[in-house]
Amino acid sequence: MACLSTPVKPIAPTKPSLDVIQMEDGSMCMDAQDAENLGIYILELERATY
Repeated sequence: MACLSTPVKPIAPTKPSLDVIQMEDGSMCMDAQDAENLGIYILELERATY
């Protein structure tokens, strides 16, 4: 008996739309909700293997 499986290509997470304020020193500021959305997005990218 033989089994054949097709590798499943992961789907990239949706990039969040962030309201970011660019500071003069190059840093960025965002509200807590945007920071959370960015963190979730980064974690989802790290979990996926492309």
